[in-house]
Amino acid sequence: MLKCLVCHLAGGDNVMVTEKLAEFSALDYTLAGSREDKFVRDIQASVAGQDAKAFGLAAADFNSIKKIDPWMTSLLLQCKRGIASEPEEPEEGDGAEEVEAQEADEDEDLG
Repeated sequence: MLKCLVCHLAGGDNVMVTEKLAEFSALDYTLAGSREDKFVRDIQASVAGQDAKAFGLAAADFNSIKKIDPWMTSLLLQCKRGIASEPEEPEEGDGAEEVEAQEADEDEDLG
């Protein structure tokens, strides 16, 4: 379910993400309120709000609980590239450094 939702986010289809979240929540009552649900909703909100900092924090928070695999990292990079905000320096201790380092490693692997 999570991979499906991230695929739709990478494709820029926020409406489909909302529809699929509702559909998946109806199929699996444990999804609502889970860390995966919170992660997708946070990422979706940050993409819709064009907030790269919130995106990085949501990814770092989720990554601290459950390691994000390289495949999902590449999709999340597509999402992040779609955010048209100015690049900001991450604040120390906000967890963004780890995600940025993982994203840089993934960029090297893809290139």
